[in-house]
Amino acid sequence: MTKLFSPTQGTGFTFCRTAVGSSDFGLDDDSYAEVEGDYQMKHFSLKREKRVLYHIFKKHNSKK
Repeated sequence: MTKLFSPTQGTGFTFCRTAVGSSDFGLDDDSYAEVEGDYQMKHFSLKREKRVLYHIFKKHNSKK
């Protein structure tokens, strides 16, 4: 993260793009709602984000 966002020790990026759901560059398909017809969103889940991305953003934000 330092190499990406630090203006003195890295490239100094101030923002990044994060895909919501599956990305064109992803290795597999992903969905927030796997149950067809679940219009009440009872099966909506952010489990993947919590497992994969959350700790990265938390670590970055704690350095501000």
